Amino acid sequence: MTPFHDFVLIRILDNTPTSAGGLYIAQTKTPFQRGIVEAIGPGATGFNGQKLPMHSRVGDEVLFSSDVETFTQNGEVFTLIKDAYIMARVY
Repeated sequence: MTPFHDFVLIRILDNTPTSAGGLYIAQTKTPFQRGIVEAIGPGATGFNGQKLPMHSRVGDEVLFSSDVETFTQNGEVFTLIKDAYIMARVY
């Protein structure tokens, strides 16, 4: 799958909160999700017709809002968001 414009395809990592014993904590809501950038579009076009650079690269681990639409493909969970909606790169 190849995104258009300044969209980024992110594979969402399992962010399920668990206790030290491995039990699922059901009532925890985190404001951010972590994911791996799987594909990026060519970038948006500016008013002067030039392509604007993308801030993320394929393979980056990133943080983004947990309020995004997701879809499943081959058992993996993905989201497709604009590059500007990525809040941070995790090192």
